Amino acid sequence: MNNSGTFLVFEKNLYQEVEESHSEFVDKQLMYMDLATKEVVNLDLPFELDEDKIVHLENDTLYLLSLAEKQLMIEGFNLVTEEVLEKTIDMPLLSNVTINNYVMALSGQKVYLTRSNPNENRGAPITVIDFLTENMLFEGTIEPKQEIGNHYKLTFYNMNVRN
Repeated sequence: MNNSGTFLVFEKNLYQEVEESHSEFVDKQLMYMDLATKEVVNLDLPFELDEDKIVHLENDTLYLLSLAEKQLMIEGFNLVTEEVLEKTIDMPLLSNVTINNYVMALSGQKVYLTRSNPNENRGAPITVIDFLTENMLFEGTIEPKQEIGNHYKLTFYNMNVRN
């Protein structure tokens, strides 16, 4: 593997059909391609992969983000140096929620977090955290410019962050 720092990560989720129109998660596999060498490598990460972890690649580091019991877990694996980062950050999250209730993005050393289905007509809380220092950098609300009627609701499916 070279130090080009240009990688493409593939995520393969395996589900097994248990009854018509219903399936259960079986396994998650990650692999990456070093674009300079065209080498494809199956990742054998030092952490458990499950359905609820969000996979994010930034520069040479692969991050897995997950939520549990009002905590944000960040697991990082550098594809070049094979260094491991494991962080757990206490968060003002709702109890009894899964990763599917939130939309997250990672950019720089910051995690951006909002609710996927915020409370109707009240906007969506957004939080920005520096995951190395664990400092809360911003807490605010994404609000619609006009009132959302009873027939509509605000939903977030994805978040992209540009530095």
